[in-house]
Amino acid sequence: MSRKKICLICFVSVLSMVLASTAGAQNQIPNWEFDQPMDLLSIWRIWTDDNFSSLSIVEDAALSGKNAMKVDFVPGASGEMLVFMSFLELKQGATYTISFMGKADAPRTVNVQLQARATSAQPWHVYWIETVDLTTEAQTYTYQYTHADATVGGTGVFDDDIDLHFNNAGSDIDVYYDHIWMGEGSPPLPIAPTSAHSPNPANGAIYTLTYATLGWTPSDNAVSHDVYMGDNFDDVNDGTGDTFRGNQALESTFFVAGFTGYAYPDGLVPGTTYYWRIDEVNDADPNSPWKGQVWNFMIPSLKAYDPVPGDRSHFVDAENPVLSWTTGLGAAFHTVYFSDNFDDVNDGVDGSQVGSTAYTPGPLEIEKTYFWRVDEFDAAAATHTGDVWSFTTAKVGGGIRADYYRGMNFENFVLTRTDPEINFNWGDPGGPDATVGDDNFSCRWTGEVEAAFTETYTFYAAADDGVRLWVDGIQLVDAWIDQGTTEYSGTIDLIAGNTYSVVMEQYENGGGAAAYLRWSSASTPKQIIPQAALATPVKASSPSPFNGATGTKMTPILRWGAGDFAASHEVYFGTDADAVRNATTASPEYIGPRALGDESYDPGKLAWFTEYFWRVDEVNNLNPDSPWIGNLWGFTTGDFLAVDDFEAYNIGDNEIWFSWHDGLGAGTPGSPDFVPSNGTGSMIGDDTTNSYTEETIVHGGSQSMPYWYDNDKQGFNKYSEAKLTLTAPRDWTEEGVAELSLWFIGYPGSVGSFVEGPVGTYTMTASGADIWAVN
Repeated sequence: MSRKKICLICFVSVLSMVLASTAGAQNQIPNWEFDQPMDLLSIWRIWTDDNFSSLSIVEDAALSGKNAMKVDFVPGASGEMLVFMSFLELKQGATYTISFMGKADAPRTVNVQLQARATSAQPWHVYWIETVDLTTEAQTYTYQYTHADATVGGTGVFDDDIDLHFNNAGSDIDVYYDHIWMGEGSPPLPIAPTSAHSPNPANGAIYTLTYATLGWTPSDNAVSHDVYMGDNFDDVNDGTGDTFRGNQALESTFFVAGFTGYAYPDGLVPGTTYYWRIDEVNDADPNSPWKGQVWNFMIPSLKAYDPVPGDRSHFVDAENPVLSWTTGLGAAFHTVYFSDNFDDVNDGVDGSQVGSTAYTPGPLEIEKTYFWRVDEFDAAAATHTGDVWSFTTAKVGGGIRADYYRGMNFENFVLTRTDPEINFNWGDPGGPDATVGDDNFSCRWTGEVEAAFTETYTFYAAADDGVRLWVDGIQLVDAWIDQGTTEYSGTIDLIAGNTYSVVMEQYENGGGAAAYLRWSSASTPKQIIPQAALATPVKASSPSPFNGATGTKMTPILRWGAGDFAASHEVYFGTDADAVRNATTASPEYIGPRALGDESYDPGKLAWFTEYFWRVDEVNNLNPDSPWIGNLWGFTTGDFLAVDDFEAYNIGDNEIWFSWHDGLGAGTPGSPDFVPSNGTGSMIGDDTTNSYTEETIVHGGSQSMPYWYDNDKQGFNKYSEAKLTLTAPRDWTEEGVAELSLWFIGYPGSVGSFVEGPVGTYTMTASGADIWAVN
């Protein structure tokens, strides 16, 4: 019997119920004003964009209410450039109003349409389409469509339901949408903004004068305006210091700065970012004042700035590097100093004058650090000495192992290769290789990524269709659904010079196919992870417990994934991080070797609430690069006794159903590990995940136990039970433990109990609807 089929049926049923409820509303567009709380992940899950744009919620677009949706296009982008929302319904004979507010940063056209397809392999059927001319002023566009054909949509299935498309092809000018209505009846009037809006200069602008006249559009309820301005965001946001510049009359919708007699009488300072805000005031209204958004503009530095590659960048192409920068305010020409010696650059030795903001030093050495500086010379014959920047060139090679399969869940392996980056738009039709095909395939990229800085990194995984991502064994992205190219992200702290395991999975159902993996940090602009930062998986990876885990049980089994070239493993373990990191085979932290195929270590019973560290080196005496020194991993045991935290289960010989015995049983009859059915309607585990456990709905850690049951299953007992037999006697009173806790989430109506059975046995029984997960 397939556990996979059972679990998928349960999940899809819930998804359908949730999405169908959206289609039953008068307006089928949720959060149509974008004024309800909404993070980036939420907006991406409701509104889908392609890889040519990014979505965000902005406060100063002055459309309707407080917020609007901005679609920010990649300069020079081409293709359809779609933004759309699915899971809509058209009922036979019904008349629908399609209405929205829109504007753009410059005049442009967009196409708005209702369309659907039965499967992703079929072409779109367009029910209604309209070409709209957007301007820089917000306008409301309203249309009606009567659906004469049979009822379509409302199924809660991505490919069967109606999509409202905004097709922005033909221009990369950014657009703004708000007050979006698709339903029977007419929408209410737009909501007048309560705050000042439409700042001039625009929010985030680069302003090339040392004086400014700030302007804005007032709200309808304002009687006067409180003006704040300063060079510190927090002071302006909090109204502290000298940032309050006074109250102005209603008709006075401008503020002057940088002249004698006004704020900043000596002029605005180049290289400074200024912040300002306008609060709308009406003493007759108890809600007054209405605090405005903090806007900003920057006066460019007199020095060159924004170097490319960025300062301290790594993985720079050594073969054909091109250095560029943004010119300083008023600069007429530039002098570039370049060397592998910091002192030469800092002292200004052997400069080269250039008329453009680009410099090509020629081929460089690999894995070497270079320094450079740009001095600006202006029309007043003044020289503005630049900062010294640096970058490190990339090593030769790099890349990530790619395993390709026919089937959307890794059913039939057909190809392995090293991909230089995960940066693919295979098109429609299109696929990674003829042996894989254009549709119904899956990919798994496995390797290591090196951090250039000790910083918090954001990883961005995008795919058409499903995508999942793990870094250092921690799942950052889980979007295993049919979708257009959609980007998801997650953050993790990394240490400069360390390498971390990275696994990305993608499946393609039909239609377009794409996969991308990007990253960013405080010192790294958002970019495709470069080839030189990636490596095939030669180190031990995927630690369990995952690095940084807390609340680990005191009797853990440490497990890891073997490197590609390993013939054996050397394990180190202890409570001193530096000692484990620097240990050799002569150190007391050395535990001993492990044979290939035995990627586990049992440290025995550990101390209560204590931090432990471990390391695994990969060894192959036939390879001159051996040993591959492992990363330092750590975990902290809990201040509690764990019955089961579900973190140790994985695919292989450690599936969860071999420990928790259920109604399906496990193994092959007659084999030593065979577990017969217990005769009840319970089903443990989920074989659609990498660990066969629940990986999204968790209370702590990264895994929990999915528990499915059917108390009306023909030929089975009319109750459901799953049983775990403990392997050793336990003293449940040590360290003063006084209670047993069980964390679970289930459907409404679920009833269950967790009770002690015979000595060493714990049993979970249930009645009613399915319990999602237990942790």
